[in-house]
Amino acid sequence: MKKLSDIFGKKNKLTQKDIHEYLDSNTGDSRMREIENIMSESPLNNDAMEGFQKFGKEALDDVPDFDSFRKRKLSQEPSARIKRISPMINRVAAMLIGVVIVAAGYMYWNENSSERTFAEFFENYNDPEMFALRDGNMPDGTKPDEALQKGTAYYLDQEYSKAIIYFDTFLKANPGNLQASFYLGMSYLQNNNHKKAKEYLSLVAGQESEHQDASKWFLALAQIKGKEKEEARKTLMDVAQNGKSFYADKAKKMLDSF
Repeated sequence: MKKLSDIFGKKNKLTQKDIHEYLDSNTGDSRMREIENIMSESPLNNDAMEGFQKFGKEALDDVPDFDSFRKRKLSQEPSARIKRISPMINRVAAMLIGVVIVAAGYMYWNENSSERTFAEFFENYNDPEMFALRDGNMPDGTKPDEALQKGTAYYLDQEYSKAIIYFDTFLKANPGNLQASFYLGMSYLQNNNHKKAKEYLSLVAGQESEHQDASKWFLALAQIKGKEKEEARKTLMDVAQNGKSFYADKAKKMLDSF
């Protein structure tokens, strides 16, 4: 476990000036990246920064510099050093612990808020067309493609990893097929890979087809899963304004919960 002093230690150091500049966005892109690199290398640094973002940068001015502690510590007798520094360290520790708790609580709430929204609104996509495809009962009487049929069967059996393999195989032979792209995106979403889900659902959402409205709706859910709240809001507004009644009503309901 890292010591609290590591936050402002010699290595990977975040100074009060760094934090002020970052919170005020008062520095160039290069410097911002330097500060973000320091944060990425130390979870505790990152938690402290997020805590100050939430807690208010005014609290930063109340945190003494650890380098000053170190210099004063070397110049004082042991007994005096302990008497003078100990209360201040306790105050600093209490401040930093409070900041970390606030940051952790904020992060926990945000993360779980996305999960709660997703769980509340997500319903698996099963329509008669999928069952007909699985059973080989095509409307035009033709025989379905084997890979597409097997992928659909695995999807309906909730074996999404296997479904992904077959839908991907079909798409390699039939690039751009919107039905298979939609099913593949749904398989990725069910397999907790929201990034790949967005890739395929976005493709279908941008083109007119029988799966367009459903793709937009599930794309919004994939964006919620990925904690992309503003992107999800834009997608939902599109569905609410332009979609058919079933998904439009669902989109309006979700927007009301934001």
